[in-house]
Amino acid sequence: MSIAYTYFIIDNTTGEDIYVGSSKEDNRLYYHERRENKASSKQIIQNGDYHFEIYETFNGNISELDLRKQEQKLMNRMRKVYKMNVVNEMNAYTSDYHKKLKAKKLRKQPHRIINKRNYDLTRNNWKYSWGEICNDNHSLFYTSESVFQ
Repeated sequence: MSIAYTYFIIDNTTGEDIYVGSSKEDNRLYYHERRENKASSKQIIQNGDYHFEIYETFNGNISELDLRKQEQKLMNRMRKVYKMNVVNEMNAYTSDYHKKLKAKKLRKQPHRIINKRNYDLTRNNWKYSWGEICNDNHSLFYTSESVFQ
């Protein structure tokens, strides 16, 4: 049986900055306090005045994906309900629906539309120039009358 949990680290100096995380390791705070820490929790730890709290504990076999979903729920709750400034650089979980929605928005950006149009124009130019070359050579479209007799 493995134990997993979601946690947060609150910066007591500002009172509004918070780092949200999840882990299956026993002493996760130890890794945040190390000098090699590259997570966005580093800015809270360097202030020196912070509070670490385990928000929810999951006993049993919880998958990594489900743990990420719970972490994302906690992030959203801290942002929307408690109006906290979540310092995490990335979301913990993004659904397939939201990934598709983001890709759709990116496709509609003006510079991408112009690039696609330029590509299509170039492609059409290749197609038409190829047809013109074949017509000039009479190789592709020219068939002799003797074939049909």
